[in-house]
Amino acid sequence: MIMHATHGTSNRAPLALVLTALLLLAQVACVPRTPVPPAAGPGAPPAANLDALDVDTAYTEGLQAFWNGNYGGAAALFESSARRVEDQLLRSKALFGLACARLAAVENAEDLKAARAAWQEWEAASGGDACPADPRMVTPFLTKARLFAPPKEQREPKPQAAPAPRPSAGEQDMAKRLQEKEKEVQLLQKQIKALETIHREIQEKKKMTAQ
Repeated sequence: MIMHATHGTSNRAPLALVLTALLLLAQVACVPRTPVPPAAGPGAPPAANLDALDVDTAYTEGLQAFWNGNYGGAAALFESSARRVEDQLLRSKALFGLACARLAAVENAEDLKAARAAWQEWEAASGGDACPADPRMVTPFLTKARLFAPPKEQREPKPQAAPAPRPSAGEQDMAKRLQEKEKEVQLLQKQIKALETIHREIQEKKKMTAQ
């Protein structure tokens, strides 16, 4: 599957389309294409130091750096492993890690362009075979909510509550009558309580007189 997206400094293509394409690419066989050299990640260690590690160690340490949130270091380690390894399966895994590290470090349009280039190289290296990829490595990129939030001018305004309809003349008259009846009921309740109090006092006086 070929991922279509217009890129450049304007980054006009919605990032949500990039997300959809990436999820599909992680689950299906990959289509070969011309490899694109990966861009260097920010804060990456010197290549000479990385090349002193064997390719398996570089890949393992790349995974550790990735899950520790050091995406620049992870990208450098994955790139070093992919560049020197001869085993195609491990190279494909290293390139996938490189692509995911680039995605996780995306901050602007140029970062996204470099990440897409790394992703395309991983596609080409897979050679149509099932991709030995861990889809969880895309999680740091997907959790960058600000990348997928629509611009302020495109956000839907919060719906406002519709004003309550004004009651008709008949409804207003009915409400007024109900209020009057409620007042009458309250008055009757007070009178009943007063009568009960008087009755109770009379009964108490009768008892005292009888004694």
